[in-house]
Amino acid sequence: MSEIIPLAKSYVQQLLTQLPESHYYHDWKHTQEVYDEASHLGVMAKLSEDQMEQLQLAALFHDTGFVKSYEDHETNSKAIAAEYLQSIDYPPDQIRMIQEVIEATRMPQQPTDKVGALLQDADLASLGSTTWETRSDLLRKELFAVHQKEYTDAEWVRYNMDFFKQTVYQTMEGKSKYDAIKDRNRDELKEKNKSLKKEQIKSLISGNRTADMLFKTALRNHISLTQIADNKANIMLTLNALILTFALPILFKSSSSSDYTIYSMIITGVVLGVACVISMIYAALATQPGKFKGKFNLDDIQAGKGSLFFFGNFYNSSLKEYTEGMKTVLAKEEGLDDSAILDLYFLGKSLGRKFHLLRMCYSFFLIGIMVSSVLFVAGFIISYLVQH
Repeated sequence: MSEIIPLAKSYVQQLLTQLPESHYYHDWKHTQEVYDEASHLGVMAKLSEDQMEQLQLAALFHDTGFVKSYEDHETNSKAIAAEYLQSIDYPPDQIRMIQEVIEATRMPQQPTDKVGALLQDADLASLGSTTWETRSDLLRKELFAVHQKEYTDAEWVRYNMDFFKQTVYQTMEGKSKYDAIKDRNRDELKEKNKSLKKEQIKSLISGNRTADMLFKTALRNHISLTQIADNKANIMLTLNALILTFALPILFKSSSSSDYTIYSMIITGVVLGVACVISMIYAALATQPGKFKGKFNLDDIQAGKGSLFFFGNFYNSSLKEYTEGMKTVLAKEEGLDDSAILDLYFLGKSLGRKFHLLRMCYSFFLIGIMVSSVLFVAGFIISYLVQH
């Protein structure tokens, strides 16, 4: 180890005692950790003696700027490093190199050389550490103390997920040392994010009387709209059946001996009949029950992907299977929330299909009535003109 390193370490340790108490993360402990990690990465990279000294000095001084200001601390860190190194007659060209290495720790990541990339990896080593969660909590506490920025648990998890996504270790040494644990920490964040989302849904529904009332109202409205859609479809089935049974025979019998009238009545009857048949098909499809398996997968129920409060999901299952599944749902309060959400969703899907088919039913019926009416009137006009 160079003789200057212990002196610089002692100087930085003394300097960082000036940090405000609000610096829970960026303190001497963090500087020590970065120094140790940088030294280890330097050995792995087989740096020369001069490069190792640059890396270690930059690691010691990289956060000293926090004693002057929180923002743009890298600039202040470079100035403090230069001032100290000049005081001990350190070579000017070496000072500039150390300043460039310190600059590499500025986000976003833009290292210009190997030494800078190694320091940046060391500075972000906590992401690939088993103590990451503890260090993360300290940073959260520091941001609140310094900027009065308070994060909810969900916001902090999303903040960290974004940071993990943006951060890439720049060197092969950093990747080999930290990537595996970093990936594991990121996976844990994703699981925590899912868990927090479920908790949010739980608090929004189960713990909120207004949300609970809105869900019940929405379910009742969907059921009422389903009944209305079925009634409309039945009306169209009855109306079209009456037209096909009574109106068309009367229409054909009312035609005169005129060829034009006969052809007009036939065309009018065919158009009206086809429109009525198509309309009846859509009306029948709108009232047709959906096809269900009647079986459920317990894993899907546990994952909140299925509801046991709808008969179509369990009518082919045994009583034992259904009882076990229902106990699973009732054991967790969020399971009831999941079931309510699923029931509302699938009711909405079914209702959307019914109203789409009803719209097609009414459209064909109206088009058929309008076209056949025009043909009916046109036939009589043409017949009158021909006869006179």
